[in-house]
Amino acid sequence: MMVKKIVSHLNPRHFDDFLGIAFLKTKYPQAELEFVHPQRVPVEYIDDPEICLVDVGGKFDPFLKNYDHHQRLSLKSSFLLVLINEFENRSLVKKVIQKEAVRFIDLTDRYGVKKASEIVGVPLDAEEDRMRKEILLIDLSKWGELIGKIAIETLLIYNKYNKYSDWIKNFYQRLEEKGLLNEPRAILAREETLYQEKLAKVQVIQKNNLKILISSESFAPNHFRVFNETGADLLIERNSMNKEHTSIIKNTSSPKTAQIALAKIFNLYPKIFIHPNGFIAVIDIPFEKVDVEKILKLLD
Repeated sequence: MMVKKIVSHLNPRHFDDFLGIAFLKTKYPQAELEFVHPQRVPVEYIDDPEICLVDVGGKFDPFLKNYDHHQRLSLKSSFLLVLINEFENRSLVKKVIQKEAVRFIDLTDRYGVKKASEIVGVPLDAEEDRMRKEILLIDLSKWGELIGKIAIETLLIYNKYNKYSDWIKNFYQRLEEKGLLNEPRAILAREETLYQEKLAKVQVIQKNNLKILISSESFAPNHFRVFNETGADLLIERNSMNKEHTSIIKNTSSPKTAQIALAKIFNLYPKIFIHPNGFIAVIDIPFEKVDVEKILKLLD
């Protein structure tokens, strides 16, 4: 079946959607890439089998090429749904799914990096995280097919790259040799400056034995870093994908947040989205109109 378009997140900043797109570009090299807000996927895209949806759309339907996994935690991540349903070598794909590198990428997207690290036994490494960030900033519109071919070689064909650490180092080196990492490095340098500027403007409050950060700008995709560096338990920020929405994010590494059910917030404000793992809730209200005291009282 012909595929005319591959549609995914506005900013693919996870290996899940990034690899899913890249894999599809090796199979459908002429397909146009389009990036959309996850909550604004046109209905006609969902019903069109000539349009692949990766990590957006709210449905998993291989016949219609809808590869979203956010409906329930039991579903494998989107890049695996793509591999399983789009690639004919079933026995090879079955072996790949068992690789440590693949399991870690899959579980990181579904449960967060900390829990994935614990389950798979992959230590968190700052240098490997830097590599990941650079890789994810490569322009898929220009280099998606090439990236997909390299990813397939390193993940599917070369059996020696079972460990996540071995795989990402090799993947990074192969991309480096193709000269694909110069632009991402320049982007990261600009983003680091912006990150520090945002951090300097954050409001910090202590309430109910919690440290809460209030930010009029989004820290996406650096929430884990913010929590790690500040020791905060909660972050209330302007949503990164829609400036008229607000995100409430909890630090899942903090024992103080274990009993906090962010879904309660929907009793106060209209629901846009909640992650199946419950670590982020998005509400339909501008940041300026959010009543922080009411939210904290509701979550107490």
